Amino acid sequence: GTKDTSRMAIASAIWYNNDVMDPFRSAATGFLKNDKQYDKPDKTIIQLFHRGVYLDSFINNQDVIKSLRSGDELLIRGKELKVIKDGGEQPVGKISSAGYSNINQFVSSGRKKISAEVRAVIHWTKGETGREYLIVLPTVTVEKDVK
Repeated sequence: GTKDTSRMAIASAIWYNNDVMDPFRSAATGFLKNDKQYDKPDKTIIQLFHRGVYLDSFINNQDVIKSLRSGDELLIRGKELKVIKDGGEQPVGKISSAGYSNINQFVSSGRKKISAEVRAVIHWTKGETGREYLIVLPTVTVEKDVK
């Protein structure tokens, strides 16, 4: 047989911190286990998708949403997403119970500073009516409150 000396075979490595790759251990040319305990990160970034937001909550806010761009700052007021426009807070939409739960698991683990921004403004078609609406998919950042 010939030995595979392609760059891919030489430089390939898979780093993981669970047992998901263990079944492939026998095929590995080398295996190194790192049991070091790492500190929790100071910042967690959560990207919410369709299930992370309450889709119908965006329907009545189309004019505000049309003016939003990726990277624009969002305010989180409970489950509500708002933006500062025309000197005040304007509603954009709402975070779903599943999305809120996801965010809260990090808040309850000691992270207190929460910020959000527009990741994407996309079109969504409401199944019952067939009408298309703009919705916002936010990126939520949860950080340790460093004083």
